[in-house]
Amino acid sequence: QDQTVVSGGLKQFATLKGNTALKAVLQFTPPTPSLKKLHVSAIGSICSKLSDKVLISTTQSQDIRLKKCAIKTLAAKSSTGKSKLKRRLLPVLKKLAKSKNSELRALAIEGLGDLNDKSTHAMLIKATKDADTAVIAAAAGGLRHVDNAEPILLELSTHPSSKVNAQAFRAM
Repeated sequence: QDQTVVSGGLKQFATLKGNTALKAVLQFTPPTPSLKKLHVSAIGSICSKLSDKVLISTTQSQDIRLKKCAIKTLAAKSSTGKSKLKRRLLPVLKKLAKSKNSELRALAIEGLGDLNDKSTHAMLIKATKDADTAVIAAAAGGLRHVDNAEPILLELSTHPSSKVNAQAFRAM
């Protein structure tokens, strides 16, 4: 019963917009995996309604959930042809791609791949040698936009991680 009430509340929060709604939903700690999934969805929904300016500043947040939300939303918006936003996002993603946090590196590399900017191709190739398989998988996915990446993708298709293999095959 409590889970149903909380689930309904999270769904309601997902319809709201603005920093106040985001702060409120971030204060909640989901007690179950199913509520955690719904919680992440609510955060993403609210985040997608924030302005580009707020999203750019949110990439500097200490809260990794906010960073992830901002990066995913900005990368999606930038890949639809918003060149001004893309120019603002590139340095943010390039910096985060060098983070000590592998989750942030993977997210930044995924965003860089989605932006399909030639200035990031070397960074994507370098990320295929990362110690973390999530970063390598993100890089493999981003290589779909890189000319002559087939030899690297073929090598990644034999990687021990099935996530890396899948991304390499999709990118070929």
